[in-house]
Amino acid sequence: MEATTGPESGFKAFDALPLGVVVVDQDYRVRCWNERMSYWFGLESQNALGLDLRRLFPRLAEPSFTLRMRTLFEEGTPVVFGDALGGGLFLRGLDGAPAGAGTFRCTATRFQEGPETLAVLSVEERSVEARLCAGSAAEIERRRGVEARLRLALAEKEILLREMNHRIKNNLNLVMSLVSMQEEEMDARSAAAFLADLEARITSVAQLHELLYKSGNALELDCAEYLRTALGKVFEAFVAAGNGTRLEFELESVSMPTDSVLPIGLVATELLTNAIKYGTGARGAGRISVKLASRDGSLVLRVEDDGPGLPGGFELGRCDTFGLKLGLLLAEELHGSFAAVPGRGAAFELRVPLAAGPQ
Repeated sequence: MEATTGPESGFKAFDALPLGVVVVDQDYRVRCWNERMSYWFGLESQNALGLDLRRLFPRLAEPSFTLRMRTLFEEGTPVVFGDALGGGLFLRGLDGAPAGAGTFRCTATRFQEGPETLAVLSVEERSVEARLCAGSAAEIERRRGVEARLRLALAEKEILLREMNHRIKNNLNLVMSLVSMQEEEMDARSAAAFLADLEARITSVAQLHELLYKSGNALELDCAEYLRTALGKVFEAFVAAGNGTRLEFELESVSMPTDSVLPIGLVATELLTNAIKYGTGARGAGRISVKLASRDGSLVLRVEDDGPGLPGGFELGRCDTFGLKLGLLLAEELHGSFAAVPGRGAAFELRVPLAAGPQ
C-alpha cells in the first residue's frame, strides 16, 4: 500500500502531541510517523512511511506481541504494553543501533479510516528524567498562568483606583457646589435645616462610593440597589423611630453609568426629603413610594407621597425651592426631563435616556 504524506493523510495533528505516534495497517506498514518519533529515533517521517514496523522494531514479530496486535485488529481490544515490555520494543532501531536512551511505554488502539482498519501506537517516554522534565514544564506553565492572572488583576485594580480617585474628586466638587448654591438661601432658613439637607446629599454621595468599592466596577452601578440603600439611610436619618411614615420601593434593576447614577440619586434624595417634610411631616404618618422602571428607552424615577399635594397654580419652573430647582438642573445635565405629575399627593417624575450621561 502506498504511503501518503501531507495534510490530506489526516495525521498531521499528531505532530503537535508530546507523545510519539505511529499509525500502521494490518500488514504493519507505517502510515504515520510523527515528529516526536523522528526526534527520539533519528528517522524522518518520509523515510519511515511505508516501511514494515517490524523491521524498525523486531520484537513486534515475537508471538506475544503478534497475538496482542491480532486481537487489537480483530476485536478492537486496546493493547497496553508495560514499561518493561514497551521499553523492550523500542530498544533498537532499523540499523540495530540503540534507538533511544529512555524507557518507553506503548499503548495501541484500533482506528477506522473508511474501509481500512488501522492501529495507532502512542509512545510515551517514561524515564525518570522525562517525568521530571514533564513535571517541571507543567509547573513552569502553571506559574506563568498565575503570574499572568496576577498582572491582569493588578492592572485592573490600578485602573479602578485611578477611576475612583477621579470620581471622588468630581463628587467632592459637586458637594462644594451644592453648599455654595444653598448658602444663598441661608438667610431664609435655619442653620439646622440647612445642615440636615446637606447631610442627606452627602449620604447619597457616600453610598455611591461604598457600592462602587464593593462591586469593584467603577464604570457602572445597579441604580435600584443604589437608590434602595441611599434612600433607606436618608429616611432613617429624617424619620424618628416609631413614626408611622412608611417608605415603599418598587425598583427595577437597571445598570447605569456611574456618572448618571449619582445625579439620579441626588434628585431622588431631594424628592424624598421634600415628601417627608411637606407630605407626611405635619401628620407624622403616611406613605412615600419610590418607583424605578425602564420604559420606552428611558429610565423613569417616580417619587410620590399621600399628603395634601401641591398648592393650586403650582408651576415647577417658577418654584423657588432649592431641591426642586436642583432637580431641574440635574435633569438638564442628564438630557432628561423633570416634572410634577398627577398622584395621590405630591408626585414627581425624572426621565433619563438609558444611553445618556452628564455633559
